[in-house]
Amino acid sequence: MKKTFLFCFIIMSMNLMPRTAHAQSFWKQLGKAITDIANTPSTGNQQNNSRPRVYNVQPTTAQSNTRQTTVQQPSGPLYQIHTTSNTKTITLQGGVQYLGNFSCGIALVKWKKGWFAINQNGDKVFDLPTGYWPGDKYKNTYYEFSNNRLIICAEAQNILNNNIAIIDTQGNIIKEFKNVTEFSSIQNGVAIIKDEKYNGCYIDQDGNVLSRTLPVYEALTVGPVLGYMREGMRRFYDDKTKRYGYCDEKCNIVLSAQFKGADNFFNGLAKVKNNDDLWGYIDKTGRFVIEPIYSIEPGSFYNDYAWVKDKAGKIYFIDRTGKFVWQEPATGKPQRLYNFLSDLDNGGYALWVFDRSLYIVDSSFRKRAKLSEVFETSGNVTSYDDDWFQFTDDDMRNFVYDWNGRLLLKFDGDYGRSSVFHNGLCRMDDNGGGAHYYFNLKGEIVIQFKDTQF
Repeated sequence: MKKTFLFCFIIMSMNLMPRTAHAQSFWKQLGKAITDIANTPSTGNQQNNSRPRVYNVQPTTAQSNTRQTTVQQPSGPLYQIHTTSNTKTITLQGGVQYLGNFSCGIALVKWKKGWFAINQNGDKVFDLPTGYWPGDKYKNTYYEFSNNRLIICAEAQNILNNNIAIIDTQGNIIKEFKNVTEFSSIQNGVAIIKDEKYNGCYIDQDGNVLSRTLPVYEALTVGPVLGYMREGMRRFYDDKTKRYGYCDEKCNIVLSAQFKGADNFFNGLAKVKNNDDLWGYIDKTGRFVIEPIYSIEPGSFYNDYAWVKDKAGKIYFIDRTGKFVWQEPATGKPQRLYNFLSDLDNGGYALWVFDRSLYIVDSSFRKRAKLSEVFETSGNVTSYDDDWFQFTDDDMRNFVYDWNGRLLLKFDGDYGRSSVFHNGLCRMDDNGGGAHYYFNLKGEIVIQFKDTQF
């Protein structure tokens, strides 16, 4: 628009000015300069335009040859970690030695005088009973609340004689156990304990015995391992038969130990390995819905899709019938394809590492967005929700994105001292740097801990 107005103004001026030799030379030079300006691309609109740039990419579906677009989001995180006028500061003599993750609205904090619990407002809820540890001190492990229950153990323990207790989120002791040799955390309302009388038993969250006969050990482990409960089924391992089976929430055996390998149920199906070392997928009756034909362990089903890999290393996606719905394109250098995670938007999204860049892929296998600032092929999705996900690379750098690919937060970890988001909050527990605080998805520090000045 500005160029058009300039041309009109020059033409009108030329008609009004006298045409002397000097004037003609002037207008000739001016006309050349304007021509150069007209041929120069304008950048003013790009600088003021808030719309993201769009790049053409190659198609990622086997069914379509049309070109697709992926959005390159603005670089740099939307939020920075910062204090606000609402940040609660807790000052403790000697500072903080350990911050736990929030679970069931409660986090455990350790300082020189012991342990105490806080809520998400930073208010103290209770002190841990004197001489107790939230977890297994002998193994230097910390447990978190699950189903509003937590197993704590006496600090003056040894490998053959532990006193443990189950407490609620107010610090009340629900039940105590004496002379326990091994125990697990509570997961989905169930825990495992072993004492001198019994080889091991399953208990519920209130300490009631569920089963003394269900096997408690996992392959290649020393202590008891509690399988994770998903969709009403829990995997267990029989050390005598060297096979896996499944039980229900009350520890009743549903599928006998018969599989050489097994995983949890996802979308009603679980991947298992038969006696021929081939993987397939079963339903909750033990029937193979997808026959065991895969020699390389496949992925689990998320949002009705699972990835499989052939012997050449090529990745495919199958649906719940075993039908191939996607395969890697022949061009480019794909390195990794993560499972579909979110339940939103046509069944969710996957993350795809392609040519050392990380993309969000929708359920139609179209590249939705290219993620800025992530160039590594190794890392994991450490936490996610319907609106965001957290990606942690092998250098402990953390990136929080929304599912449109917008970078929300970026922060560095220090050998595991920083954490992933739980209940909407993430901890930063850096004893070396003296930083101890919890922050939310907007980078706002909600609770921070400080040492006294003297």
